[in-house]
Amino acid sequence: MSINEIVGALAPSLKILFNDSRRLKTGPMPSSASALLAKAIAETQGCTVVHVSDSMETLDTTHSDLTTLFPGEHDKHLYYPAADVNTPDASSGDADIFGLRTRVLSRLAEPPADQQKGIVLTTCVQALMQKTVSPKDIQKRQLVIEKGKDIPADELSSVLLDWSYDFTPKVSQKNEASVRGGIIDAWPPTETWPVRIELFGDTVDSIRSFNPETQVSISRLNKIVFSPASEFSQTISSNKSSLLAYLPPNTIILWSRYESTQDYAEMFEENCSESSVSESITAFNRMLSAIGRRKDLSQLFESTDIKHVPSSALPVFEHLARPIKREDLPHSNIEITHGRLSEGFQCHDLNITVVTESDFFSHRKIVDHSYYPDPSKDRPARKAGTRVYDFSSLEPGDLVVHNEYGLGKYRGLFEIVSNGRTQEVLTIEYANNAKLHVPVWHSNLLTRYVGSSGRSVRLHPLHGKKWAKAKERAEESIRDLAAALLETQAERNHLKGHAFKKDSQWQREFELSFPYVETPDQNSVIASVKEDMESTKPMDRLICGDAGYGKTEVAMRAAFKAVMENKQVAVLVPTTVLALQHFQTFSDRMSPFPVRVDMLSRFRSKGTQEKILSDLEEGKIDIIIGTHALLQQGISFKDLGLVIIDEEQRFGVAHKEHFKQLRKLVDVLTMTATPIPRTLYLSMTGARDISLLQSPPRERMSIRTIVSKSDDHIIREAILREISRGGQVFFLHNRVMTIEHTRQKLEEIVPEADIRIGHGQMPSSELAKVMEAFTAGEFNVLLSTTIIESGMDIPRANTILIDRADRFGIADLYQLRGRVGRSSRQAYAYLLTPPHGKLEFEARKRIDAVKKYSGLSAGFSLAIRDLEIRGAGNMLGSEQSGHIAAIGFNLYCQMLKREVARLKGETPPLIVDIQLAIDFLDFSANRLDPENAAALPYAYIEEEPVRIEIYRRFAELTDEEEIKHLETELQDRFGPIPAPVKRLLLLSDIRICAAQKGLTHIETQNGKLMMRAHDNYIKDNARFPVLKGTDADQKLSEILDIINSSRH
Repeated sequence: MSINEIVGALAPSLKILFNDSRRLKTGPMPSSASALLAKAIAETQGCTVVHVSDSMETLDTTHSDLTTLFPGEHDKHLYYPAADVNTPDASSGDADIFGLRTRVLSRLAEPPADQQKGIVLTTCVQALMQKTVSPKDIQKRQLVIEKGKDIPADELSSVLLDWSYDFTPKVSQKNEASVRGGIIDAWPPTETWPVRIELFGDTVDSIRSFNPETQVSISRLNKIVFSPASEFSQTISSNKSSLLAYLPPNTIILWSRYESTQDYAEMFEENCSESSVSESITAFNRMLSAIGRRKDLSQLFESTDIKHVPSSALPVFEHLARPIKREDLPHSNIEITHGRLSEGFQCHDLNITVVTESDFFSHRKIVDHSYYPDPSKDRPARKAGTRVYDFSSLEPGDLVVHNEYGLGKYRGLFEIVSNGRTQEVLTIEYANNAKLHVPVWHSNLLTRYVGSSGRSVRLHPLHGKKWAKAKERAEESIRDLAAALLETQAERNHLKGHAFKKDSQWQREFELSFPYVETPDQNSVIASVKEDMESTKPMDRLICGDAGYGKTEVAMRAAFKAVMENKQVAVLVPTTVLALQHFQTFSDRMSPFPVRVDMLSRFRSKGTQEKILSDLEEGKIDIIIGTHALLQQGISFKDLGLVIIDEEQRFGVAHKEHFKQLRKLVDVLTMTATPIPRTLYLSMTGARDISLLQSPPRERMSIRTIVSKSDDHIIREAILREISRGGQVFFLHNRVMTIEHTRQKLEEIVPEADIRIGHGQMPSSELAKVMEAFTAGEFNVLLSTTIIESGMDIPRANTILIDRADRFGIADLYQLRGRVGRSSRQAYAYLLTPPHGKLEFEARKRIDAVKKYSGLSAGFSLAIRDLEIRGAGNMLGSEQSGHIAAIGFNLYCQMLKREVARLKGETPPLIVDIQLAIDFLDFSANRLDPENAAALPYAYIEEEPVRIEIYRRFAELTDEEEIKHLETELQDRFGPIPAPVKRLLLLSDIRICAAQKGLTHIETQNGKLMMRAHDNYIKDNARFPVLKGTDADQKLSEILDIINSSRH
């Protein structure tokens, strides 16, 4: 029986139900069955059904099940989430959530009413209780822009400004807008991609969606609908209503898990009643009285009991790792549907049973949110934070390094007169107030300085010897380092190790039981690890990735692969808490398979430890997880095949020496959450096997960071909001002596919370019980010290409050904040400071930096430069860290990359460092000479950060393909390319060609072309070539032809 046939079979039973009630409820019915029931009611009754879940988590699961059961009907499946307004910074509510709510309200407000037949609207009780804009005002909150219609640029800008759009130089997030003459970029909260509107006069000439990362257009549109950036706009009547006001008269409301829904509603109502948003909700009891009485449907469905599945069908499910075809089925009454369903269900009245993969394995697949109308369509992943150093974000006062002159301080973008010509320059200040004016053409010679955060920095003298000596010492050290890295790589190439076989059937089934959808980076890293293991060369791979990005899953798949060939696996971790976390995770995932996992740490009694060591030697244990205790004398394995080292940098020197020996014997996989910048990663390509996990899980949200003075009301609101949505809370208090007093205070502030303590001075057995109980969700607030800094991976925990945040460094705050935000729920980090007095300047800087850089993958941003240097030091050694501090991180990476390429016999990247002195060109952007200008006109690109970015792009061009790509991007982003910018592109071609010919200087004087290679002039028959062109464009083309034909 197919899904549609089940819907038809339910029709007679459902028809009887609606004789006396259109308000229905269920008990703890499987989410998949609840979704099917809602759809069946909508189809058989020809009406709109509102399915009300008890929480956002259940809502997500139900909506995902609905789209899986009925694919291709996304226009009839509406998703209305709860707005996250109960926070101190409620105005910054998640733009995706607001966009989805607005989309649904607009759809429901559409006439005629018959369009709402067969609609299933999934929501949760919190969203149903929240007030929103009224139906009367919803149309006022829309602005339709159509191709060919007129709208002046200033009128559109004014509307977006009134609607709270944030105007920025470049649109990269929702609710942002940018105006560049006749081009308006904006990202409405209701749209999947940002849009670019290009005007011809006041007429809309084109509408294009574009990629926020590349800023390049994707597709053309005929119209776009704008809506405000926030739920309630100041310029529009704020008559508040609720979702109920939008529903057609014959709407059926289905309350899922009704008893649980009541409990969650009461918690939500209590939380809101004590906050500033109490007027923004409708009381639950008042809402129920308006809706009417409810009829119970709980008896229709129940969870699948695997014992009731026909035995003849079981062989089919033993091969879930491969696609199942009709010929695989033992008889005709079994239907196979491919998709992702949270769980199965059965209906005895219809004699049907729905069985899912999760009913056979111990995990239920956690699927992506189906937020968008059609989840099959591509959409941008959530924007990651800064991963590499964005030169365009330079601000006056930032430290920079010039390749030739060393460390200086950036002062800004200016115009100066040099040799009678005006040009734009980046001004750098050196010691004794000396100034260096760097032409924008040479901005590629500048890199942002990143060094040791705790080290005082002195500017170099402009013409002193200090910089030359520091750079020379660094170059010598880099040569030694590159040689050592490549020598180690060569030695490993000659070693013979165990070559594992291709994946087995069990391996595929194990990987299918992963409860999440793999990220692109995860898939790539897993493939690299397997390739290493299947090679005869011993694996030595380092995996770098932010907390929660999937390193542990990679490790578990490698471990399982080793165990499948009767090899033992050792997992080494630096702390007992992390050992316990890994032990629970590995044990849980391996439980359906005959794999024995055990743990060796202080959480085990002495007798237990002795038994573990004996079993390990006899080969009875497949995977052993432990701290440095695993490295003690007397431990032996029957057949060790793989060692996994987590956070190697936190082990001591002696332990690291032990690891070096291991790498010669067995496969070694090392993992670290300490960020390794991509610049360093690329510079070491070919010298060490490194994999980066930088793409966040698709529905992962950045952590909202809130800085506040410690206040009982704020603490209560934060904790109540989290537990009211079924979540858990970390409260960090890093003083063991006063932690009990803090618990008593918290119990007075939030008596509803179940609070327990965890710290490193507790007896091992007691600490283990607390950690296990919190992981299992047995209590909702863990009051702890920094023992949670690593190892705690609890998706339900999405709020952390850090007491006395001013006492922590940037790296510590970053790591602690990373304990939350490991699911698709919005996570919060509260940095609590003393209620009285002022913070020290340095403490305020650290806290502000952590708040500013809260995006995904923020571990690769400037705000945590000390972590990056620590990461570099971990990989390269303390001596190299000193050189990095001396010459700057980015320049160090450039030099290392070139040296590695040289030693490998490869051609180093082309350096385009050509001195230009073209006397017939005007490089001023202020007073453009249309016939001779070569600059970025302010009318074309006005914002200074964007100008710096584009000039830097010009300076970094190294081949014709890059020139063409930049030309296309400029036309797309800023409109038709004016003549001064076309000359910049032609000059780029000249510079690249000159660099390829080995030239260093290109100069023109009174119609003569003078080319130099260092101090040697290049002449034609002992004469300088004479330019015959009559205008600037002809002369530039002539220069390019002469250089191309030069035999130098």
